[in-house]
Amino acid sequence: MRKRPLATAIAVLCAATCVHAASWDVVPYASVPGSFFTQLWSINDRGVIVGNTNAGGFVDDHGHRTWYAFADPHGLGNYLAGSSNAGVLIGGDGNTAFIDDHGTITPLSVAGATQTFVRGISPDGRYVVGTWLQGTSLHGYIFDRQASQFTFVQGRNGGNVSMADINDSGVAVGVAGGDNASVLVDLHAGTTTWLDAADGFSELRLLTINDAGELAGRGADANRKFTGVIGNLADGFTAFDPLPDGYAFIDQLNDAGQAVGEVRYDNGGGFEFVATQVSTVPEPAPLLLFASGLLAAGLLARRRHSAR
Repeated sequence: MRKRPLATAIAVLCAATCVHAASWDVVPYASVPGSFFTQLWSINDRGVIVGNTNAGGFVDDHGHRTWYAFADPHGLGNYLAGSSNAGVLIGGDGNTAFIDDHGTITPLSVAGATQTFVRGISPDGRYVVGTWLQGTSLHGYIFDRQASQFTFVQGRNGGNVSMADINDSGVAVGVAGGDNASVLVDLHAGTTTWLDAADGFSELRLLTINDAGELAGRGADANRKFTGVIGNLADGFTAFDPLPDGYAFIDQLNDAGQAVGEVRYDNGGGFEFVATQVSTVPEPAPLLLFASGLLAAGLLARRRHSAR
């Protein structure tokens, strides 16, 4: 008779390990004065934000904004996409992508491409991901700066694919536009995984991955309504829905519990935000260890009782 409450408690604890939950403090990012739009693209582990306006790209180092352009500072094609933890910048001029390693600027252009775009850089600065255009087809790439080597990512069934982010382990995430799906490419394992749906979410568009393997982006819920999603392949995905109106989604997660993204209202409009993770569900390992301890204690108590 004593086993049932104990088994129930353990089942509840084990179920909790499968739930990915977090509370986020979401703060709107003020639009840059005099600009038609403000777009945030990334935040590194030091909390340095990279964004763009119609006037070009900028780096926001804790409130100190520095403007940057790889070509004509007033060109509409100029953009800045990301920064490694050490301050290596990536961006482009609309045709060619560039890497700026503290003043040493290296063009990044795929041979035969009409245009090459860059979107993400790993925290350690080794890997860069992006998209190259050939005719009307979009293809993804991963560039290993250490080996000076490209790995190309082709769309499924001849469709388009755009790579968005990569972590220090060489695991990259991208979006298959025509398929309404996401793709994970593990360079070292040599695997490619397509995600059409997960945990009740369809039309997954995962845009970022951090070193813990946490993924975020957006998807459609059971009512076919767009919502932000966050989670990982092991524990599953939950909605990232910090606001009641419209939906919010994350463009990039860092390894320090911070994110940048945007809110889109149902009636149009929205804003960029910076979010900070303020609480999480305990990790699975401590919960399972606690559950195992409860079970062992229960069995020991039962044996002692039987021995009497």
